[in-house]
Amino acid sequence: MSDRVYILALRDNCYYVGKSANVPKRLRDHRDGRGAEWTCVHQPLDTQPVMAVKPVQSGLHENEETLRMMRQHGVDRVRGGSWAMVALSDEDRRDVVRHGATLFDLCARCGRNGHFAVGCDATCYDTWVGGGVIPDTPRKRPGAHSTPSPSKRVRGLSAVLAAAARAIWDAGSSDSESEVECFACGEPGHIAPRCPRSGKCFNCGRRGHIAADCWFG
Repeated sequence: MSDRVYILALRDNCYYVGKSANVPKRLRDHRDGRGAEWTCVHQPLDTQPVMAVKPVQSGLHENEETLRMMRQHGVDRVRGGSWAMVALSDEDRRDVVRHGATLFDLCARCGRNGHFAVGCDATCYDTWVGGGVIPDTPRKRPGAHSTPSPSKRVRGLSAVLAAAARAIWDAGSSDSESEVECFACGEPGHIAPRCPRSGKCFNCGRRGHIAADCWFG
């Protein structure tokens, strides 16, 4: 006997989507508390609990039926397939939205139709997903670009210069000091970032230290 996807109507207006080669036996398991955790919390209806039985059409059929029921009745009232656990984590809910977006051509971030995730600035999920706050940072509209502040650009440049100075020093220190010549003062034995005569840090422009020892990098 081949597997079939079945849909159970449960108490509390909830639903369960499962797969079995013997649906009547599986229904007895659910009634006896030996089925899914969800059907232990929300037991099958006493009369006509089986809403539908369909031949399995693909390996994803159970998930697809679960998503269809979630879209129709809401994520918080339906379990099944890959989402059979009683409590859905934030990642589980995001997973539902991503798969639902593929199946129903929705936004993969909030679960609504009419736009895509790249242009989504919603703060809450659509009602079928539960309407809760989306646990991530809002997305920018297409074409919106942020420009680093001058202070951030200076800090970034300082870090690059300091790293370059340290690399030059490390490379130079492996050679004989007599072969190294400072391009700042022209004297041998050191390089410009450690020049004692310059008196000025090449990294931050301040005096009193040299670039290799700069604490602003």
